[in-house]
Amino acid sequence: MSALPTTMIESVRKREAEIGGAFAASLHAYVALVAELVDVAGDALGAIDEGRPSARHAIALIAARVATEALTATHLVTTGYPVQAFTIVGTMLELMHTASYIGGDEERAQSYFAHRKRSQAYPGGVKQTIAAVSREFGLPKEAAAREYDTFYEQMCMVKHGNPMAMSLGSASDDDPLFITIGPVLTQRSARLASATMQHVVRYTLLTLLVFSKHHDVKDSARSLQSRLAAAADRLLALNSEFTLG
Repeated sequence: MSALPTTMIESVRKREAEIGGAFAASLHAYVALVAELVDVAGDALGAIDEGRPSARHAIALIAARVATEALTATHLVTTGYPVQAFTIVGTMLELMHTASYIGGDEERAQSYFAHRKRSQAYPGGVKQTIAAVSREFGLPKEAAAREYDTFYEQMCMVKHGNPMAMSLGSASDDDPLFITIGPVLTQRSARLASATMQHVVRYTLLTLLVFSKHHDVKDSARSLQSRLAAAADRLLALNSEFTLG
């Protein structure tokens, strides 16, 4: 029989293994899909020729960052930290829409590389970027509103410690309030873990789809598109088994 944890950090490490392991087991299909998409990203980006910075390079740079964020968020979820992972998904959303805004437009790509405003991302506010992307792709206004007012608002609420979201990662579901440091396993944290992994896969996939739409990569282009189509089908099938938190 193993000894009980005697310090807070020992307790945290124990819960990371137990709770993170539970999340990893229940969400293993999403974890596997993230790994597959990172491999797709590696194959696609590795086929890009060197040269003067172009729209292709801009989207590749963003896609590499998105893939890295996907790995980071997945690592956090599978060690019991869906709240912290969900804040990273907010960054993935921003990056995906920036990639969509640039697309194959060389003028926008050059503006992206020349961007020097530290207090503002390219091309500007997230809401305006989402709206611009929606117009460019002919999406209904409802889709843009849902992306910003539902998904992004939730991510920001968690990121900025809105009191409504604090119980997601540091307290029990019920009264009296039980406050702890490190991972917690509640119905709300489990739902958030599921929602986080759905979004991680979604924004990684969307970013790579933007890349494949505008920037074919030699002989691997057809394979890239077919792999992404298969991943999209798997994501739809997986999402039918889960409900976003």
